[in-house]
Amino acid sequence: MLKRLFIIGIIIISFSSACSKRNSRAVIPYFDNQLSWSVPFLLEKSLDDKKHLLGLSKPHIFTDSGNIYASWIIGEETIIANKNADTGIWHKSSVPGAMQNRIMWWNYSLLNIPPKNLLLLQADDREVIFMKSTDSGKTWINPVSFNKESQDFLYFRNPSLAAGDAKDLYAVYERKEQAGGKSMLYFGISLDAGLTWSCEPLKGIPYDNPSCYPVLFFSGNTLYCLYADILYISYDGGKNWKQLKSLKKKPSDFGTLASVVKAGKDGEIYILWAKATVEKDTTNAFSGGTVEGFIDVICSKSLNGGRTWMDTHPVNDAPLPFTYHFGKPTERTMDALSKPNNMATVLDMAVAQDGNTLIAVWKDFRGNSESIYFSYSQDKGKTWAANETVPVLKDEKLLRTAVTFYDANKIYIVGSSFGDDPDGRAFHYSGGKIYVVEGNIL
Repeated sequence: MLKRLFIIGIIIISFSSACSKRNSRAVIPYFDNQLSWSVPFLLEKSLDDKKHLLGLSKPHIFTDSGNIYASWIIGEETIIANKNADTGIWHKSSVPGAMQNRIMWWNYSLLNIPPKNLLLLQADDREVIFMKSTDSGKTWINPVSFNKESQDFLYFRNPSLAAGDAKDLYAVYERKEQAGGKSMLYFGISLDAGLTWSCEPLKGIPYDNPSCYPVLFFSGNTLYCLYADILYISYDGGKNWKQLKSLKKKPSDFGTLASVVKAGKDGEIYILWAKATVEKDTTNAFSGGTVEGFIDVICSKSLNGGRTWMDTHPVNDAPLPFTYHFGKPTERTMDALSKPNNMATVLDMAVAQDGNTLIAVWKDFRGNSESIYFSYSQDKGKTWAANETVPVLKDEKLLRTAVTFYDANKIYIVGSSFGDDPDGRAFHYSGGKIYVVEGNIL
């Protein structure tokens, strides 16, 4: 419960610190979208027992060797599913030895390196676990555990994995010390394709809070990390880090809770984020209050490895107002945080192999209705298509979503939807479903 109250406090501080005013929205041209969608296909349905409940970890989806693959966690199992390109049939299998069963709402890292190589990194309570497959998940090499600990109240979470070449692997993850101790980011490196790892505290990237997920990636031959709305760069293989770009004008500003970063094929870097502009703030530390303003979904891009940046016009083709209510400090419980609000949230983005086409997926509440919205650009973000809702199963909502290209015109979106939290801990949800939607840009 203390962890959740801490997260709530961080979010409250983030909202109350914003004080900028929104300018009138300029008239922005959006080209007509040319899209067709398949009927959503159900991949997984949770049961009521805890061994078959879906957690809040973000699912994964990717394309390799003409096949589409998806991954998610259910109960104590990590699932890899693939759709055969010839038959269109989905096949599911469980990753043997994979473990992330206690803290299922933290993300895990799954890296695809074509052809057919999968690298899996998970954090399970007292250890970080690495696994790999060289046949698209049919078989897996025995798990490698590193940074294993036995102290009470110490755990790991939110790992991210990046690959330099065939043998050099890099990892960032959060390590929580014993009760009363501090959390910090750790950096791991393997020079033998994951057989052995060396780990130490991460230098140059300060820890922020549990709701921030580090994202480690390469663009060209350079290593980057996006964490807490700030992009960092390392010129020495992760030993030291330097701040490259902040999504906040000043440290106290509220930028986003879920920014997404992707690398293009020619050194481009794209960051999709939700820019919050507060127009009215009546909150105070003692009695709560209300924050009102607007969200814009922004794509920041660099075409030279992060040396210079530009922001595209808002991806959303309509204003996205929000109102967020805060109760008194004694009322700021997990139940209060879980109540519906109308904050737009960035979910995912992808870059096509041609390097020109981008797709963006986010959740917003225009028209007082929660929907998943989709847009695409065919000129590296200069212009964006009119927004389109993503079809979902009847009477369902999407909570966590991932997107990928099959080719320059065909996309796949995998999402998870949930019912109630049966044990009141926000770890597992009943009535959960995983399903996939296919889209075509005509």
